[in-house]
Amino acid sequence: MNYTFFLRSDDGSKMWINGKEVVDNGGQHGIKTKDGSVELKAGIHPLQVIWFNADGGGWLDVYYRRASKPKEILPVQMLR
Repeated sequence: MNYTFFLRSDDGSKMWINGKEVVDNGGQHGIKTKDGSVELKAGIHPLQVIWFNADGGGWLDVYYRRASKPKEILPVQMLR
């Protein structure tokens, strides 16, 4: 199944799934959203998100969307 992941951050953030970079929202910037898609089979997949804040306020949201479902915050129940 195809999944699209979104990182909304102030400043930089990146996401890897199964060791492959899926989203690159790097650099110093205000709140900005970047996305990337990956095909995932049923099961457990290692997921890593990094984020940094340089100056001012900080922000990080992680969203996902699959098939025809609407975009939503990645729920903690999907993380182990």
